[in-house]
Amino acid sequence: MVLSESNVAHPEQILNDFEIKLKRLIDELSNLRAERNQLSEELESLKAETLRQKNLIKDLEETNKKTKLAVAIAPETEDRSNLKNELNRYIKEIDRCIALLDN
Repeated sequence: MVLSESNVAHPEQILNDFEIKLKRLIDELSNLRAERNQLSEELESLKAETLRQKNLIKDLEETNKKTKLAVAIAPETEDRSNLKNELNRYIKEIDRCIALLDN
């Protein structure tokens, strides 16, 4: 098989093709680095948001626990009124005893 000059690539053309491919690769690398940086920033932001959400959940669970406890130990409305009246009677009795001791 005889190679003609038109079938053989010139060294200048090979070098030019190589440079074009190299520039494309460098551009692609630059784009990938920029995308990686953007994704890293987004990841950090999401980590911070996750931490805030976990803290909020913890706070809400604590508030919920306290609310359940308050509801469990809080007397009903009628009982609350009776309890208030009873406490007022005790306070009056204590005041009466203090007055007796002062005499």
